[in-house]
Amino acid sequence: MRLGLVAGGGALPEAVLLRLPDQIHHCFRVGAAGDFPLGSIAGLAAAAEEAGCDTLCFIGAVDRRDFTDLDEGGRWVRDQAGADAGDSALLDALISFVESRGLAVVGVNTLCPDWLTPAGVLAGDGALVGEAFRTAGLARARALGLADRGQAVIACGKPPQWLEEDQSGTDALIARAGSDDLPAPKTLFKAAKPQQDPRIDLPAWGPDTVLRAAEAGLQALVFETGASIAVDRERAVDLANGHGLALIAVEA
Repeated sequence: MRLGLVAGGGALPEAVLLRLPDQIHHCFRVGAAGDFPLGSIAGLAAAAEEAGCDTLCFIGAVDRRDFTDLDEGGRWVRDQAGADAGDSALLDALISFVESRGLAVVGVNTLCPDWLTPAGVLAGDGALVGEAFRTAGLARARALGLADRGQAVIACGKPPQWLEEDQSGTDALIARAGSDDLPAPKTLFKAAKPQQDPRIDLPAWGPDTVLRAAEAGLQALVFETGASIAVDRERAVDLANGHGLALIAVEA
């Protein structure tokens, strides 16, 4: 396998580069500050072929609103997904285009399986989120994902007011939850979309997520076991314990 890493923003691409330096044949930076704009799908595939890659791994955060100035491949992906497509439909079309060019796609869940979130209370007081509420919150996150609108929701207060992730992403959702107008306790639930290809865009969390959540006044973060990626989990757990934040992982 001659692996090309297609890297967006955030901590995950750098963590993979550090973890697999001998396995990554080439790294392609995408997004507004990268080598390839999001709309340059055919250009990216051609560059991967020219670099001798036969497999691509797509990781890291990108802004859907940057999917503009489309080249031939970008237009194909847009047309294949449909005019009103959500992120999951666009990513499925992206995979189809890449595979049609003879390039395989592998997920970080396959490259680094030990990074999948393990089950249980990983940090803090698990009693902050009861079993029934864990199930209900993740079900709500999955329902949002099934509509292809996001992966995360935040419950504020009791009974809860619900905030939902939109195109601006999870970090923006957490920032919204930090408003003093919203009641505590505040709990984040993040889950993979039921229909999504697990090779791309699995929910990811790590130290940055914990710090943003603590700053916004959240009490707990709840993820799916085996369907989310924990970046630098040991440090994230230490930070959560230091901030009194519960980290809980629940079987899908």
